[in-house]
Amino acid sequence: SSDETRRIEETKTDPIEGALPDRIDLQLIQKQSLRYGENPHQRAALYVNASEATASASIATATQLHGKELSYINLLDADAALNCVREFAQPAACIVKHATPCGAASADDIATAFVNAYAGDPVAAFGGIVALNRPVDRAAAEKIVEGQKFLEVIVAPGYADDALELLKTRWKNVRLLSCSTGAPPVTEHGRGASATTIHSITGGFLVQEQDSLGLNEADWKVVSARQPTANELDALRTAWLICKHVKSNAIVIAKDNAAVGIGGGQVDRVGAARIAIEKAADRAKGGVAASDAFFPFADGPKLLLTAGVSAIIHPGGSVRDQETIDAVNSAGAAMVFTGARHFRH
Repeated sequence: SSDETRRIEETKTDPIEGALPDRIDLQLIQKQSLRYGENPHQRAALYVNASEATASASIATATQLHGKELSYINLLDADAALNCVREFAQPAACIVKHATPCGAASADDIATAFVNAYAGDPVAAFGGIVALNRPVDRAAAEKIVEGQKFLEVIVAPGYADDALELLKTRWKNVRLLSCSTGAPPVTEHGRGASATTIHSITGGFLVQEQDSLGLNEADWKVVSARQPTANELDALRTAWLICKHVKSNAIVIAKDNAAVGIGGGQVDRVGAARIAIEKAADRAKGGVAASDAFFPFADGPKLLLTAGVSAIIHPGGSVRDQETIDAVNSAGAAMVFTGARHFRH
């Protein structure tokens, strides 16, 4: 049946070696009281783990240089943006709204990275939070304040004096945060050495290892008749890294090392593909697409291919993979299986 077919989307994997501890003791120190939580009727505060109170690569311990006090949502979005740009070795920028990227790009310099990230979806970027993995120089600051842009928070590892003054002058209330964007420790298997994430549910907590797996290219497999070109492969890397940070179900269309269409937080993958295609418009032609999980049917890939996407990357592992591969081959496109999934809830 259709329901039975869809249930196989979750493939069985062997347990990861090593168990989480039987007991976790947390000592949390309140760093600051927040105006309110997600909504004005909810009280909120920021706490930091006493054992990590001096961590440098953390929004929780960032130094605020300017602007209004941070809100609960500001902190959530800034953390999401920071985690995305930490994936990139080259200069990169990520703009987040509602805890998911709406624009992201890498480039040879941080000013161009910001411009390309903002251009990914200027409508969604208005009122967003941006993180950059290089200090903000004057050239970048000029691009940030150019036009009618409005940003709530800017996160960077530092600011040139003239850049800081320009940003302060342009916006009285924008929150300017200084925070290291160094990557977290990673084991030889690509997993975080010790970092965990904790999510509260009613009556308990869910604890897992942090998703520190980046470009696991040693496990990638080209499954199409055509190999991706060098340019397509570069774009696939960018799309895959960005897709990891988009809320599931997630589809990212990328071109020239920048996201041009993002569809995330959807309850079906076809819907996510349609949103990404609508956002990308003509820019989808000659672009590539990434999916955070495999396609259970060929309908999503067919939509992307019809829009002009020339290469697709996703985990693979569906019993209907061959249908998707056949669709890609019929379009003369390329497809890569990563063998790894990046759900984000």
